[in-house]
Amino acid sequence: MMKSRILTLGFCAMLFLSLGCQAQFAFPKYCRAGDTISVFVGTGSGKTWKTSNVTLGMYLSDDPSTLYYPTLRSIFYARPDPTSKVVNYQPDPMIDGITNGDIYQAVAVVDTVPGTPAGAYILRFSDTDGAVASFALNIVDGVGQKDQFINILGTNSDITQLELAPQKGIAFDSGFTIGAVDLTVDFDDSIATTDINVITAMINRGAGTFQNYQRMFYWEDDVIPPSNKVLKISIICPAGVDSDYLRFQIVYPEGVVNPGLSIISSKVVDVNGSPISGVTAFVTE
Repeated sequence: MMKSRILTLGFCAMLFLSLGCQAQFAFPKYCRAGDTISVFVGTGSGKTWKTSNVTLGMYLSDDPSTLYYPTLRSIFYARPDPTSKVVNYQPDPMIDGITNGDIYQAVAVVDTVPGTPAGAYILRFSDTDGAVASFALNIVDGVGQKDQFINILGTNSDITQLELAPQKGIAFDSGFTIGAVDLTVDFDDSIATTDINVITAMINRGAGTFQNYQRMFYWEDDVIPPSNKVLKISIICPAGVDSDYLRFQIVYPEGVVNPGLSIISSKVVDVNGSPISGVTAFVTE
């Protein structure tokens, strides 16, 4: 059932988050041919692991020439509870460096190939940017079952709804300590209408490792006369935040090819309220 599966994914994703890296084995590392498994493929670099750009193959560990092609059902990103130990008391500072102050883990859901002979295999993921992740997986005797992710109501759930929505990022030039930002972002409201959202990382930015990442984040729709819809975004960082850690995303509906985002005004100040020159906010993929 989806309820039990997602709980399992959540627990193990947090386990590997604490390691700050990808898993070495699929979870579970033993399955029958045809079973659905989950694999923790690391953080990626800016969430580059996506269902649409990943190729998946499987081969015998002692015979790479014998190839099988499991089905990649979905890749989505999981985060720990904001009150968890890994968020508030990181065991490894490398985690922060990998994810720019955020904590997440890419989770792949895979249907293995029915009829695959029992044996030791390597499951290999590769994306269009050249990233590769490989995992050990043992196929055991028996007939596997594809998971339909039945929810608590007894109906099938679409696991792809956990995947990233279409989005663009907003980032700032590196090398500055920022106290506050005011941005006005234009978008093509004939395409994106009102279904456009501004999203910042949803984790605790409290004491310890994250103390210097604290910020207050506010945004709203606004109109520049006579009828130009824009996004007004304000960020306040009382302790000062490294400009690399002020990234956020603008999310828009599927089917919108390009929301036409452009930054039409930007004001950046330090912790004393003095303007900082040379800091540019820009749109990223």
